[in-house]
Amino acid sequence: MSKERARLRAEREAARAELLEVRAVRAGRAARRRALQISLVRLVPRPVRSRRPDGVLARRRRAQNRAVLVVFLLVQLLAWMFFVSWAARLSTLGLSVFLVPVAVTLLFDRRS
Repeated sequence: MSKERARLRAEREAARAELLEVRAVRAGRAARRRALQISLVRLVPRPVRSRRPDGVLARRRRAQNRAVLVVFLLVQLLAWMFFVSWAARLSTLGLSVFLVPVAVTLLFDRRS
């Protein structure tokens, strides 16, 4: 009976040793992969992330930009709904692209 238990214990220990060996091999691979990844990431320059400005002027500018975008999209939507010809639609798009900076300059004097 004790020989049987000793044999079973030896089998369990052998299985455990094999499992530990497999885990060690996997851990070594993962460590090498992680080290390679870190070394490659260090080679690539990352852009510096800066926070978005939170001041009153920044909030006002974002609101103005949103308003300009909404008006631009509304003009485009109306043009695409009411004009049948593609020439008129594309002309409206082209004119809008050129006139939006002019309108922004006239409406929101951003020089100061």
